[in-house]
Amino acid sequence: MYVDLRSRSLLGERLRTARSRTFVGRQAEVDLFRAALAGGPHAVLHLHGPAGVGKSALLQRFADEATDSGRTVVHVDGRAAATPGEFQAQAQAATVDERAVLLVDSFERCRSLEQWLARQFLPRVPVGVVVVLAGREPLDPRCWSDLGWTETLRVVPVGNLSTGDARALLRAWRVPGAAHEAILSFTRGHPLALRLSAHAAPDETASIWQPPRDVVRALLAQLVGPLPSLAHRAALEACAHALVTTEDLLRAMCARDAADLFDWLRRLPFVTAGSHGLVADPLVREIVSADLRWRDPRGHADLRRRLRELTAARVLEVPDEDVLPAVAALYHLDDGMPTGAALERVVESAFRPTDDLTPLGGTTASRVYRSQGRLVAYLSQQSLASQPESDPLLTTAWEHSRRNRPLRPGEHLTVSRFAVHPDADRAVTDLVLLRITADWVRSEGLAWSYTALPDTDAWAPLMARLDQHPIRDIVTIAGRRYRMYAHDWRAVPHHVWFDPAQRPGPQAALAVLSQEEFDAAVRAALRRWHSPTELAANPLAGSRLVAARPEREPAAAVKAVVADALAALRADPRHARLYEVLAVTFLHGVPPTQELAARRLNVSFSTYRRHLAAGTAAVVETLWQAELSG
Repeated sequence: MYVDLRSRSLLGERLRTARSRTFVGRQAEVDLFRAALAGGPHAVLHLHGPAGVGKSALLQRFADEATDSGRTVVHVDGRAAATPGEFQAQAQAATVDERAVLLVDSFERCRSLEQWLARQFLPRVPVGVVVVLAGREPLDPRCWSDLGWTETLRVVPVGNLSTGDARALLRAWRVPGAAHEAILSFTRGHPLALRLSAHAAPDETASIWQPPRDVVRALLAQLVGPLPSLAHRAALEACAHALVTTEDLLRAMCARDAADLFDWLRRLPFVTAGSHGLVADPLVREIVSADLRWRDPRGHADLRRRLRELTAARVLEVPDEDVLPAVAALYHLDDGMPTGAALERVVESAFRPTDDLTPLGGTTASRVYRSQGRLVAYLSQQSLASQPESDPLLTTAWEHSRRNRPLRPGEHLTVSRFAVHPDADRAVTDLVLLRITADWVRSEGLAWSYTALPDTDAWAPLMARLDQHPIRDIVTIAGRRYRMYAHDWRAVPHHVWFDPAQRPGPQAALAVLSQEEFDAAVRAALRRWHSPTELAANPLAGSRLVAARPEREPAAAVKAVVADALAALRADPRHARLYEVLAVTFLHGVPPTQELAARRLNVSFSTYRRHLAAGTAAVVETLWQAELSG
């Protein structure tokens, strides 16, 4: 189709002026096109990016630039060029005019022609013709394998506008300034989303802006389009909520066809393949989540619950080299939490004596962090199971734990302190916090954790969200004041801490029983096995061991915990006889006397007493170790 824009109508001039006024950014792409017009080596440009990202607007800008240069502009609409004949009919002028500029829009709609285009059509156009292909999907490298294309073809990914360019566009559209931040946060610089949001922007008097339902619906239709099946919808919804999506995650979330669903997601233009899995475009995340939350609130809550459970389990299970991305994926489920943005560009390693911490005010550390070879942060973590000697931070932590809930046998506390270079961005601090978090939840026998931070209110909101509470004591070291934030992992264990919505208030924290109290509670539970009222009042009901049980009724949960220990005793051939003694004594209806129990078991009274003591001690020890490990 031949279009000569040199003879414009007055309306055409007005349209062009309006386009020029509202065209912002894309300078790198425009410069590439101008270089091609000037005879540069890249005569064929391929623009690719998701729907609504501004490819068509960029082609229109190229058309205006080409017209101003005296070029003949030829447009091909990929939606109407399904065959070589249809394509050639629209592009005819570009095959005979060396000053033609061929602009192909919606190239993804005629992808079946890609090999023909690369091997037959384009090699026959005159030298001097500039060709721009614009589509949602990357080119198929098999079609462009001829080494000659290496110098002639330039592939240009088209992404969202920068924050500055997006803000300039909102100003050009006269969007009230009060709505700018909310619109920019929602759209992430996506041009179509910016335009739709600008049309729905409130007047100057409104202070809060949320994307209207019709904006979300329009973006879904344009960016995502119809989905092949409910299984594909579920996969997309999981991908939109997870930080990264793997085939393993889809298998857990969608139950079947995980491999096919993963391959389908990987081919979507708004999904990219990262080092740890598939990552959905932020805007697509927003609109898919908003649509599900509006359409199916219960389903939205259920998806997030299941995703949190899977992600939390992964934090506990992955090898150490994978734990930081796993913690980042968990924190991703809550806004405003530490991110893994620095994972790809900051290297964590163990501290070496040759590492110079002097610029950061340190002397020794557990781990150090480097960016482009430069040390930008360090982390020191120390564990204590007994009273320290002189370190003021360690001493303060020890005294605090002793005054509140002392360590029990087999438990320890940790104290974390770190420093980040003032020139480093927040992502480095986030990376250090990911490591601290990983050690919190993966350390067996951890009773208390303490984090020492500068005595400033700036840390308080994040620490509160992490359920870390400031202690009364302020520590001064070398003239610097530090506030310590503490968490008792026995009162709020990691399986509760993982979900902020489930964390108890300070008055509802779990009981932290001493070993003697725990021992007595287990023995009381055995003696009162058939009394739900007394089991519900047993101190075990407030322990983290029982809190982790699925049973809702306290008596049932206490009974289930003790029953698990009894079952383990019964399954061990060495202790099966001990189980029989406990079963006859406590489970089958308490006999009037221990002598009668011994007779039922056909053993001497002394043997019975010995087996009863050993069996009870074994159950207590099994449960105590489970309580300590969390």
